[in-house]
Amino acid sequence: MSKKPGGRFRGGGQSQRDRWFGLEAEDDFDAFRRWWHRVGKDEAGGRDLDSTEQARAEYGAWVTSGRNRVRS
Repeated sequence: MSKKPGGRFRGGGQSQRDRWFGLEAEDDFDAFRRWWHRVGKDEAGGRDLDSTEQARAEYGAWVTSGRNRVRS
């Protein structure tokens, strides 16, 4: 997750490390980001988004599921 392959943690805050592949432009991005970190990431095996295609697929699945919201 937050470790490099060599076992060392990457520097910087979470918001500096995450890549969103253009999803930041969506109106409901903040709700999706919150949901991704609290629910979706675990459901996807605990890994960060790796590609534009994966990001769009996860966002699409979230929209289709009714834009589930989680507590702040």
